[in-house]
Amino acid sequence: MIMNDNYLSHHGVRGQKWGVKNGPPYPLYRQDPVKYRAIKRVQRAAKTKSKVDAIVNSLSEKDKKRLGVGSDGEYLSVEAGEHVMKRFIMEEKDTPIAFLDVFDEGENDKGKTNVSVALAVANNQHGKGYGSKVAKKGSDWIDKHLDEFGMVWWTTAPDNVASQRLAEKNGWKYSDKDSDKDWKIYRKQ
Repeated sequence: MIMNDNYLSHHGVRGQKWGVKNGPPYPLYRQDPVKYRAIKRVQRAAKTKSKVDAIVNSLSEKDKKRLGVGSDGEYLSVEAGEHVMKRFIMEEKDTPIAFLDVFDEGENDKGKTNVSVALAVANNQHGKGYGSKVAKKGSDWIDKHLDEFGMVWWTTAPDNVASQRLAEKNGWKYSDKDSDKDWKIYRKQ
């Protein structure tokens, strides 16, 4: 019997697949695009949260209620930031003055995303045209992407005439069939 000390053999381990790397085969944006978009939206919303909070904190209680600020005084939790598709912030000398959020409201039966908007202007900046500028930016972006969306709406309180004028000025049409005594709905078509 001849012994050879220069022989090396490896037969692998149970369950090993040859030529396959461990870990996910694709990055997250290819594995689960919906989850990836949600994570990116949360990250983007978190970056601008302090600016939006500064605007929201300056609002009157009536305006906070219209905007949907919770009893905890928070406009939007970090987790809820995944619903913010796009955010437009108007600043002057690094001071946040106005913002418009475009929200993902889920898909319609045709698979298109329904969209709504929320707009706020700092309390001491009303009547200076900042709301109009930020509404124009948001409306222009929505117009560019309108074919990607299902329903697109702007909701305002019946007594909020300034918001109604802003909507109409930026191409939103009043929808009598969607409105009720508590809210006026404007639609993009």
